[in-house]
Amino acid sequence: MLLITDISNYKHGYQYKWLWGSFSLITGESFCMTTNGVCKELFIKYLENFSKEKPKELKIGVVDKAAFHYTKDVELPTNTVLLNTPPYCPELNPAEKVWQLMKKRMAKKIYDPLEALE
Repeated sequence: MLLITDISNYKHGYQYKWLWGSFSLITGESFCMTTNGVCKELFIKYLENFSKEKPKELKIGVVDKAAFHYTKDVELPTNTVLLNTPPYCPELNPAEKVWQLMKKRMAKKIYDPLEALE
């Protein structure tokens, strides 16, 4: 008996959308931006766009030590201040509760087309 098998290559892949967001603890207003990736340059672009939203308002952002949050060599918009949390202390960032809620509702699901996620 002759057994012939068809061998083919298969590459499993995913597409992602990254949500960048800030919100006011006082009013609940929010500002968001979506991108296809995450990096320092996109974080800086987010801060630039965020600073233009109500430009006379002081923006105080709480960020962790993620590499793309590193802005030591970056000139921040004049109305933007970033506060860094200590390592491994997500509980010090009020936004973490919001991100947990969103991830719980949206993560590990299939959105077809991907635009349905947005």
